Amino acid sequence: MTSKYETESKGYTMITVMQEAARCLLCHDAPCSQACPAHTNPAKFIRSVLFRNVKGAAETIRENNALGSICARVCPTERYCEKACTRAEIDGSIDIGGIQRYVTDMERKMNMKILKAGKPNGMSIAIIGSGPSGLQAATTLREKGYAVDIYEKAAKAGGYLTYGIPEYRLPEEIVDYEVQRIVDLGAHIIYNTTVGKDISMDDLKARYNAVIVAIGTSEAKMLPMFEHNICTESAISFLARAKESKGNLEDLPQNVLVIGGEDVAVGTNPELCKKNCEAVKRGTSLPVLAKMTPNITTMVPVVKACLEGGADGFSAINTVKSIVDVDLKKKVGLPNIDGKSSVSGLSGKAVKPIALRFLQQLRSAAGLEQLPISGIGGIETWEDAAEFILLGATTLQVTTAIMEYGYRIIDDLTNGLMHYMEEQHVDHLQDLVDLANKNIIPTNQLDRNYKVYPKIDWDKCIGCGRCFISCQDGAHQALTWDDEKRQPVFDKSKCVGCQLCALVYPVGAIKLGLVEIKPGHKGNPAEIDVGSQRLHRYHSVKVNQEN
Repeated sequence: MTSKYETESKGYTMITVMQEAARCLLCHDAPCSQACPAHTNPAKFIRSVLFRNVKGAAETIRENNALGSICARVCPTERYCEKACTRAEIDGSIDIGGIQRYVTDMERKMNMKILKAGKPNGMSIAIIGSGPSGLQAATTLREKGYAVDIYEKAAKAGGYLTYGIPEYRLPEEIVDYEVQRIVDLGAHIIYNTTVGKDISMDDLKARYNAVIVAIGTSEAKMLPMFEHNICTESAISFLARAKESKGNLEDLPQNVLVIGGEDVAVGTNPELCKKNCEAVKRGTSLPVLAKMTPNITTMVPVVKACLEGGADGFSAINTVKSIVDVDLKKKVGLPNIDGKSSVSGLSGKAVKPIALRFLQQLRSAAGLEQLPISGIGGIETWEDAAEFILLGATTLQVTTAIMEYGYRIIDDLTNGLMHYMEEQHVDHLQDLVDLANKNIIPTNQLDRNYKVYPKIDWDKCIGCGRCFISCQDGAHQALTWDDEKRQPVFDKSKCVGCQLCALVYPVGAIKLGLVEIKPGHKGNPAEIDVGSQRLHRYHSVKVNQEN
């Protein structure tokens, strides 16, 4: 395992980083920068890269981040800047972490001296701990002219960065480089020194103008039921041993239970998923389906790792992390477990759109086109089952609906599928697998040359005014209200064709009406397909080209 454990994935070249930076929309309000918890400005450094100003990009990264090359590798950008990226609405977020890595790698190769020590102000600060917070504090203080001594109990600086993160995610040389930059800035690190043992806090207070305690969380918490259990190990301890041995752990058991669903849990870690699959395959001759978590940006890397570990297929999706309800009087999430609650897993009908999205992602990924995938997540009716099949599921699992309604619903599900097959003139369900994916394309490739106006069936209109309220308060004010007739009045000049009115109308009195090509665009309205049998209020109708 050593060679793979020590091998970091390849980063961008000058050509490929320019291609990625060119995808940036250069948004006016830069939601990526607003979403960064470290207050780095990715919009600015991406723009600098795009216009070939790599040193300027490095300066932007280093403005408030002394550990820029480390953050580029380990920051969960998918939760922050990349999640907020506007480009995600088109064809996927900008790889902000990858671009930042390229910039900081170039900074290192070109030996750029971005950080500068400030004019000495005559004051000195002691910092206890050389983890991320201690190193950042030291940098900021040196830039302001303070003398800085860092007291570190270990033989190397970096804390968890040095002792807990695998080499393939964060190479040791990167941590050493960042630490050396801070030392070159004038910070002094005293190693193998434990405050409270080798030197007292009172001594530090007497010697320095101030003391900063930045000891981090090097000690893990353990559930009381597992304390003193020789078969139990914290994730922090395990990762530290894995780092020290460069992945060559000789005492790994064949079966492991991971408790906890955050960053160190199995489902989002490709290497751990691979190891789990290998362990399961050693213990059975049956086919193994790996059940995939939806609490992740993309499943593809994890799926490919599971394939390497021997998985025969996949089940998508597992439950979605959620808090479903809160007791407003007791102020506790539900279910209430003796006055406390936890983030738990949501299943059932509500997760179906998420399951379908990941199913489409897996089936469309290069190399996974023929992969056996068992669809799961919100299947109740034959229509739900057909949707999963059309998006690529080769088998189906029905669980939450069985808990609620019992096995009897399977009769209607299979009978409905049988009739659907007859309508589609197919003899085997396999003939329907994956047929819908060819029609799912990036949003920037959709035909936006036309708009569809609503058509109101006055014989069905009950005068409730729901369409008017939604259009006035949530859309484009294309509907006004006639108090005498108690009916909406349609103003075509204001309508953008959003169809919100049809979605909220309770009795199906609003259907798709006139299809019109937008000014300056080309197309034949008669050839445009806008009907849908699944959105029942949008059922296909013969389009009347008259108002």
